Amino acid sequence: MGAVFPLRRADGMPVTEPRSFWTELDGLRVHGFRAGAPGGVPIVLVHGLGVSSRYFHPLARVLARDFPVLAVDLPGTGKSDPPREALDIPSAGRLLARWLRAQGHDRACFVANSLGGEVVVDLAWRDPGIVTELVLLGPTLEPSRRSIAKQVPRWLLESTREPLRLLPILVADYARMGPVRFLKTGRHALRYAIEKILPEVAAPTLVIRGENDGFVSHAWARRMATLLPRGSFAEVKNAAHAVHFAQPEHVGALVRDFLRHRA
Repeated sequence: MGAVFPLRRADGMPVTEPRSFWTELDGLRVHGFRAGAPGGVPIVLVHGLGVSSRYFHPLARVLARDFPVLAVDLPGTGKSDPPREALDIPSAGRLLARWLRAQGHDRACFVANSLGGEVVVDLAWRDPGIVTELVLLGPTLEPSRRSIAKQVPRWLLESTREPLRLLPILVADYARMGPVRFLKTGRHALRYAIEKILPEVAAPTLVIRGENDGFVSHAWARRMATLLPRGSFAEVKNAAHAVHFAQPEHVGALVRDFLRHRA
């Protein structure tokens, strides 16, 4: 099933409220949402580990003023059906590409948070024609922290820095995914050496970090931008790992300026 973008309102403005739809891939019902006016290359929002596309709603509303926006719950998260086995990073990237093409698009700008950054970087490396630009929001995983023992304290620290209104979304999404699939997916992420892939990613890329991010250090985010052949970096004050949720207007302006500069 392909997606049809919502029509403009009677006053000519694009519809910015996210609207759900489902796509069937390999017998799985994959949930997504869309917003914005039709036409042009879409922005695709890709979530992190355990969460769903729901925490992208604030940013989607901002971006949909100027761009068509799509988002997906990768299988096993949110409202999407779970696959038999937890998806590793390359498998998630391949499925994301198929999902985008099922919506009638052969390329997009991908905006991804956390583990979603690994997915879209791998996609840009394996299938470069599908990626016009990348925006990595708090991209993981930092090589010096690539173990469960080091990630758990970071997760506890991060939980104290996010907006309180995000916590009910996280709790509901984590519960829906379940601990077994969460841990299996996390192990796939820990094995993925993103720093070896970044120098081979040709797409223009903006790395954005919240200044209070408990998972991603300033040094690592800057290093990622340096490793990328066409990388740039920005930091947002008063935000943590889910920088797009805490500061959607600021992040939206950064994305908008980045894309207009590229154009």
